[in-house]
Amino acid sequence: MGKSESNRQENPSLATALLGMSPEAFLNDWQTFSLVFENLCMRDLSAYARTLDLLDDVPVRYYRDDSGLEADAICVDIGRPRPI
Repeated sequence: MGKSESNRQENPSLATALLGMSPEAFLNDWQTFSLVFENLCMRDLSAYARTLDLLDDVPVRYYRDDSGLEADAICVDIGRPRPI
């Protein structure tokens, strides 16, 4: 499995509060909304995945290989990646 850096925030609500955007402005800015939403999903997936005993220390990861194939979230189950 190849590795690629991904910029994820542990708590996307803090970043959202620092932006100082109104809910209407936030919903109209789809790029910002999608980044925050993806971070929120990854945070929650990680929390749920950590409850499974078979997963390693970083249970949910980002994947991209040399050919451009990518997945926003995979679970690593005893060394075998599984797309989510």
